[in-house]
Amino acid sequence: MASRSKPLLLALVGLGIAAGAAGLFFALREPAKTDLVVAGPTVQGQPSKPATEASDTKARAELVGDATGIAPTADDTTTTVAWPVKLALELVVDGSLPSLPGVPPLGTGRNARLSGILVRDGGAPVLGNVKFTHGMNAGRTLYCNDEGAFGASDLYPGLSIVDLDGPSIGGSTRELLLRANKESLLNVSYDAPASMRGRVFDAAENKPLADVEVELDGQRSSTDEEGEFHFPSMTAGDKLLLILKKDGFASYREVLGVTRGTNVPRDRYLFQMRRSGGLRITFANAPSTGAAQLFFMKSVAFGAYGELAGARSYPWHKLNPVTLPAGQTFEIRDLPEGDVDVRAYLQGCAAVPPVTRVSIREGDIKDVVLKFELASTVTGRVLDRDGHPVEHADVRLEAPDRTLALLNHVGQSAGFLEAEVWPSFPMSIQRATTGFDGAFTFTAWDKCAPTRYLVAESPDGKLRAVKAVKPNDTQLELVLEPDTGALGKLDLEFPGRHQGVPVECTINGVPFKTQVIPLGQPLHIENLDEGIWRLVATWNGEALFAAPPQFQVRGDSKFLVNLPVGAIDGQDEETLRRAGKL
Repeated sequence: MASRSKPLLLALVGLGIAAGAAGLFFALREPAKTDLVVAGPTVQGQPSKPATEASDTKARAELVGDATGIAPTADDTTTTVAWPVKLALELVVDGSLPSLPGVPPLGTGRNARLSGILVRDGGAPVLGNVKFTHGMNAGRTLYCNDEGAFGASDLYPGLSIVDLDGPSIGGSTRELLLRANKESLLNVSYDAPASMRGRVFDAAENKPLADVEVELDGQRSSTDEEGEFHFPSMTAGDKLLLILKKDGFASYREVLGVTRGTNVPRDRYLFQMRRSGGLRITFANAPSTGAAQLFFMKSVAFGAYGELAGARSYPWHKLNPVTLPAGQTFEIRDLPEGDVDVRAYLQGCAAVPPVTRVSIREGDIKDVVLKFELASTVTGRVLDRDGHPVEHADVRLEAPDRTLALLNHVGQSAGFLEAEVWPSFPMSIQRATTGFDGAFTFTAWDKCAPTRYLVAESPDGKLRAVKAVKPNDTQLELVLEPDTGALGKLDLEFPGRHQGVPVECTINGVPFKTQVIPLGQPLHIENLDEGIWRLVATWNGEALFAAPPQFQVRGDSKFLVNLPVGAIDGQDEETLRRAGKL
């Protein structure tokens, strides 16, 4: 959409309206993550646990690192096996969560995969991180291992915004598309940077616009009197996120491509910005106090598969959601011209109508009145083991499949998830903090997800209670118990060996450094969530199981991985040389 030939709309929201009252009750819960210990150096962000006794250190042979610094000797890790055994462990059923017959477990639908690598000058790995800042995965952080690799296999599908950061790099901001049951790649090289110039104009007068804030791939600049901006050194890529902002104009977003080592001239990318409009929002007859959450989306036609018709030229993710105290009037400016759908959510209430469509015009402030009525609720109290109410407990009501709950609510197919960077809507997850009486209230939303999961945690996070909630469960009591963590240990054993074997391991998509497992020792993994795990194992492109096995991890668990002859006896000198091992 941004090009030399086509003028571009521009819009920005820079809106940070947040109600200071206690009303931020919708939030995304990050999936439980454990510190995994697998044999060799510690992966950044995945710290090792120290051995309880020094004599126990070598026997444990923990795959990626031991805080004591004791590692297998060179003789223990001698091997003539040219290619590593590749192991991918994925949690199928979390054993610490409640379940009902025929009801999906919590986290169903979190099945998109992501892998990638960050490198800098000369291909050196970046020990950085990838943080999800907007979208249904907001709050998740993926960490690079010693080889600069990162990944996850339990992400929500749809569009996300991620920030990449690490030592010796300038950082980046990318828009990332994740698809259900598919793997997306995000490889970023900070080697051979490019430079770029561009110009911004007033669409109505076709005059250069000065003092436009320009954000490109996480870097910031501004336009001069000629409307020109300049990034003298920037990371190249084909999905660089550009956002323009100027008071009185609607913000604009676009994804650009810049080739490594190139110098983009100023007239290659020309942008036009249009005057903004706004909304004056008033709440009428709100039967509940607290804060309402507002979601804004462009009123556009969707295709047969739920995909967005037309280009996205406004950074709605910068705006959504807006949290406003109910019963007051607010103005939201810097909105683009056109029809906009407003969805409002208030705890224990339903908006009437569910969607309010507003036509915004440049330079005008449109009045909008949002009305609510009481809705079916899920209420209850959080108690300690002595029956006393627990104040300031964190309580979450979550649909088993967040994405399906959203699609049911908006009446769209899976393609809708790719139409915009959607945050987590309240029908997917709600959050509340208990008062002095331990009480909480949620909107039921049982038409979007008939069965939900209710999770409560004490203020210090040491006590926890979980329940599966059915439609008729409207008043509940949660009794907090000590949270044991439900963590187990797993030994993957490779029988029949007479030498070390190299292993490349990922756990829920998180990659660990390739290590040689010494003869007579298993691949020892600690701090795994108890539950049902799936194992995909290959060697030199050959699957080690006809179908990926599933097994239970509870306490100390073991599982045998039978290796092919080539992974036991190794390869000859010529093969090792060709594989770069000599």
